[in-house]
Amino acid sequence: MEVLARKCQIRLRGLRAPKIGTEYGIEARDELAKMVDGKCLTIVVYNLDDEKRCVGDVYSIDNSLKDILLRKGDELPWRWEAD
Repeated sequence: MEVLARKCQIRLRGLRAPKIGTEYGIEARDELAKMVDGKCLTIVVYNLDDEKRCVGDVYSIDNSLKDILLRKGDELPWRWEAD
């Protein structure tokens, strides 16, 4: 296992979310922050995107955060979309 000792913005692999500065961007970010606050997470990074964000999968226990967000999509005024 490799542990990164640096701060990195994470972009969930295979998920499109509202960007900050667009409609619902702040709300989407805050909803995600509430979901992971205080949880032990496993992050598997695959690469960096053009904006130098770590692109990867995030897991809480055995649950994929991406899958949770996609299931939760109908409850929220914005859409999390698989890409």
